[in-house]
Amino acid sequence: MGDFNAKVGDSNEDVEHVMGKHGLGVRNENGELLVELCGSHNLMIGGTLFPHKECHKVTWKSPNRRDQNQIDHICISRKWSKALMDVRNKRGADVGSDHHLIIGKLRFYFKRLKKSANTRRKFCLTKLKSAEVRSRWRQIKEGIVNTCNTELGIKKDKREDYIRESTVGTLLTKGKK
Repeated sequence: MGDFNAKVGDSNEDVEHVMGKHGLGVRNENGELLVELCGSHNLMIGGTLFPHKECHKVTWKSPNRRDQNQIDHICISRKWSKALMDVRNKRGADVGSDHHLIIGKLRFYFKRLKKSANTRRKFCLTKLKSAEVRSRWRQIKEGIVNTCNTELGIKKDKREDYIRESTVGTLLTKGKK
């Protein structure tokens, strides 16, 4: 993005891969250089891709207020050109210059990353229909549970009961009266 002082014009003949047909004016020498640079680096000139009124394409006005050109551009990689939604000027921005501010709107879509090593594996449970496999599975399961009970023990609940036994007893005795 920058002030290239390059008029690329509205003719995109033989350079459709670099620019659109919605430029402004006639191409000058700097415009030729910009088109060549973009062509050699797989870039597209964003301001020429979108149809706008002429007043929204102009990026520079001369001090005499008669001459106006599109000489500032946003270039984007052709790979990412579908992410560019719009390019236009903002004439009301007070930037203390004879150039208008250029705005480019981008929209990106990101693919979700696949979880790698910590993915849940699914086991073939249909094999448990076999009596032999089911029997071996029960033996392994009981061995693991018994070992956990003896070696680790059962964790005691640290939370207090919602209603204590004394409260329940009191409520029951009052209810009988």
